[in-house]
Amino acid sequence: MPLRKKTVIAVTALCVSTLAVIIICPMAGIVTIGPQQILNDENLRFIFFSIRIPRVLTALFAGGGLAVSG
Repeated sequence: MPLRKKTVIAVTALCVSTLAVIIICPMAGIVTIGPQQILNDENLRFIFFSIRIPRVLTALFAGGGLAVSG
């Protein structure tokens, strides 16, 4: 398998796994929050959008920054 094809496969796999983590991680915690619960419960919606999503995005950008800086 050529090196370029391996690189494309590796980058694609990393992007897909990153997107999966961004989607799954905010739903996991002491209280598991499902998509249906986000739509129905105002308290869980607040927790999801005000606490969990910013925490996941902060971790993503901090990890990216550390990876770039070496």
